[in-house]
Amino acid sequence: MGALSPSRAGDYLTCALLYRFRTIDRLPERPGLAAFRGTLVHEVLDRLFDLPAPDRTLDEAGRILPQALLDLLEAEPEAAFALVEDAEWPADEPPQVPDAARAQLLTDAAALLDRYFTLEDPRQIEPTHREQLVEVALDPDLLLRGYVDRMDETDGRLRVVDYKTGRSPGQQWEQQAMFQLRFYALVVHRATGRIPGRLQLLYL
Repeated sequence: MGALSPSRAGDYLTCALLYRFRTIDRLPERPGLAAFRGTLVHEVLDRLFDLPAPDRTLDEAGRILPQALLDLLEAEPEAAFALVEDAEWPADEPPQVPDAARAQLLTDAAALLDRYFTLEDPRQIEPTHREQLVEVALDPDLLLRGYVDRMDETDGRLRVVDYKTGRSPGQQWEQQAMFQLRFYALVVHRATGRIPGRLQLLYL
């Protein structure tokens, strides 16, 4: 059975050839710095919600950040290519990451986390799911699948939340930005029978 994620569906809508390269031919792609920075911030926010509500502070997020980076680089050694842009790629071994590159990434990620705390107070939120795999088979040959950053229950209504570490899009790109959340809403509805009451993009 083939599986379709929101990102791969977005590739197809943008360019069918891009979809073929990534999904069918599976051509290797060099890890990108922006994507890895986003992964790092997502990891910190996920770990932050592991803590008791009173401890979910900006200072605590800052303490989590360096260890999260170490853990990600250990789990995904190829991510080092994102931090050393002039390193030859592909290569048999990932490059050594200079201290300056690590420090810059930590600074940039800390700024995004600071922005997050201006958008909501995690001490007031108790997610029902985090980094949740949602999937549903539309027919025997097609599976819709994706990972939702967070789902909350608010006054009996289900809220689907997606963190974004890129720039907030202009009005002409707004519908494209919402595509991923609508994809998740469809999968959640087909899998559980519930219609999410709110879809929220948090641009950090």
